[in-house]
Amino acid sequence: MTGWALDGPAFKLRPYYENAMLSNRWTAGAATNFGRWDYPLGVTMYGLLQTARELGRPEIGDYARAHIDSCTDWYEYSLWDKAAYGFPSINHQLVLMKMLDNCGSFGSAMLEAYPSEGNADYLGIADFIANRLERRDDGAYYRLCVGEYSADTMWADDLYMSAPFLSRYAGITGNRQYLDDAASQFLHYRRYLYMEDRGVMSHVYDFKYGKATRIPWGRGNGWTLFSLSELLERLPAEHADRPALLAFFRELCAGIAAQQGESGLWRQVLTDPDAYEEASCTAMFAYAFARGVRFGWLEDAARYTEAALRAWRGLAAKAIDRQGNVHGVCSGSRYSFTADYYKYDLLTVVNDNHGTGIMMLAGVEICRLETFLRERDSSGTPGAVQARSGV
Repeated sequence: MTGWALDGPAFKLRPYYENAMLSNRWTAGAATNFGRWDYPLGVTMYGLLQTARELGRPEIGDYARAHIDSCTDWYEYSLWDKAAYGFPSINHQLVLMKMLDNCGSFGSAMLEAYPSEGNADYLGIADFIANRLERRDDGAYYRLCVGEYSADTMWADDLYMSAPFLSRYAGITGNRQYLDDAASQFLHYRRYLYMEDRGVMSHVYDFKYGKATRIPWGRGNGWTLFSLSELLERLPAEHADRPALLAFFRELCAGIAAQQGESGLWRQVLTDPDAYEEASCTAMFAYAFARGVRFGWLEDAARYTEAALRAWRGLAAKAIDRQGNVHGVCSGSRYSFTADYYKYDLLTVVNDNHGTGIMMLAGVEICRLETFLRERDSSGTPGAVQARSGV
């Protein structure tokens, strides 16, 4: 492995990020975050890539690809650096891949940027991720995390940390098993986390106690619905699990739509009227509803069109200022069996990376929805766009 020698006996230059733990502390500074591999930035890169396509702004996509390439190009060196020097290594979350957070979100953005001519570095990392995800005996992904607070838990968030990556990897490799695995995860997670009496998802199932937290955290539900819409887009019509997944999508949409506030926003704890209004989950629900209407998955299209547009108007009025700053996004979460933790301990952060990417994605989907509605109305036919055929 090549390094850089200095003008002195046995002196070498070791490149690394100046703040070893910065990838676990989300800031608004793009310069400090450029080239980092972590899950909120994975959503940000996806948002940038989609925004670039929608606006016809290739320089935005070039920036996102440069960020991704700075991870993939240095991956082999980073592994060597970790083996040689230990912590802190270059891009520590990339080389550790300790849990689902570190895997699927940025991995999915990486595959979204996968070049038509291919890239062995991308596929090498993707193959490692595909074989790294930890499962329970029934095949459900979960967080093993021995010795940590999240040991032996399943999070609604982790549907985003796995399924979009798997569905993209299936498309690139042509291996249907990854698509089948993504589909099966939603059915596993529904069994553990779905609260039928409320029509929404519990945030976490803790296997140490054998029960779910039964707290319907907004962003946890957002990850679930967002990711299910991504999978349905790629899942073939004849797939055996598609009817169950489509029914689940409709159930979740109905349960979530019932909790929308007068302002158009949803709350941090979805069913708690005393919880604060939260922007990132609102953006995710607007995104999923808009896609559900466009793709013809939702039977009451008028209801969900209005809900999506009202959510976007609420975000434009309350969460996005004239300088483009994003407000009202809950900070990175642990989990609790009490709603007070989510309401009072998890405060909002301006320009938190958990919200900036999904805000861009919601904006793109609202633009596509409005284009779809105009074209539908001008043609005089109800119609819906066709989903991708899958693998």
